[in-house]
Amino acid sequence: MAAIKRFTIWALILQIGLEKDDELIDIIKASINSSDLSNRISNRYKVALDPQQCKELIQDAKWTHLQNRAMAELLASGDCIDLSACERTVQGDYIIAKAFQVDKDYCDAKSEEWILSVGMHKETRKLYASTTPKFYQNAMFKCIWLR
Repeated sequence: MAAIKRFTIWALILQIGLEKDDELIDIIKASINSSDLSNRISNRYKVALDPQQCKELIQDAKWTHLQNRAMAELLASGDCIDLSACERTVQGDYIIAKAFQVDKDYCDAKSEEWILSVGMHKETRKLYASTTPKFYQNAMFKCIWLR
C-alpha cells in the first residue's frame, strides 16, 4: 500500500508538470518539514502540493540513492530500521542501543546490507546485530531475531 501511495505522489508531481529530476529530489531532501517543502516547491515551480503529500515525499527522497529498491521502500515506509549509525564492535557487529522491535526489518543503508541476525549476549544482556546468521545457535547469545 505504501508503494502505491508513493507512486501516486510521484505521478501527481509529473502530472502537474514537474520532472523527477535531481534538482527536485535535492529540494525534497533539503526540506526540514512538509510545510517547508510545500513552500520550496511552490516558489521554485509555481505549483502547490498538499503538506501531507510533501511529508511523504520527504520520507521517500531520503532513500532515493539506494540501489536496493526493496530496502529503500521498506525504509521509506518505516518497516525497516537503518543501523548504519550504530556503534560497531571490533568484529563489525552493530550494537543496538535503542529499543529493539521484532516486527521490523533491519539493515545497514550505507553498505546496503540486510541484517540477518540479532542476538542478546547472555551475560551482559546487550543486543548485537550482524549481517550474518552468527547469533543463531551461538552458545554465548540468545538469538532474538533471524531474517
